[in-house]
Amino acid sequence: MTDGVEVDPTRDTCHRCGGPLLLSVRIPHSITGRGGGGERFEVRGRRTVPLCARCDRDDPGAMGVIAFFTVHETISDETVQAAAPVLRQWIDEAVANPPVYTDADLDAEIDAWEAGET
Repeated sequence: MTDGVEVDPTRDTCHRCGGPLLLSVRIPHSITGRGGGGERFEVRGRRTVPLCARCDRDDPGAMGVIAFFTVHETISDETVQAAAPVLRQWIDEAVANPPVYTDADLDAEIDAWEAGET
């Protein structure tokens, strides 16, 4: 499910540890909700998925991309074929396993937004 994935050039710092990101992408997602009358509706949007060598080193879906960037500084015309399978695996994993947020996570995100940190 890599259709509609785009690189997010606006993020270069990990929100978890403050270190540099290897890559940040925006992927499509949707949420199904219910209106007041019980009708279902779908909300579509995008979410940013950052990749940090430090924070994501134990994530099996990210290991291939981290290894790629350990050997190659960037993706070039010569390395794009080698990068594609590990990028697809990482993105597919991110799509299949979206994060679960708690009320505390939402409160922290709102506080960060209000403070101008996001």
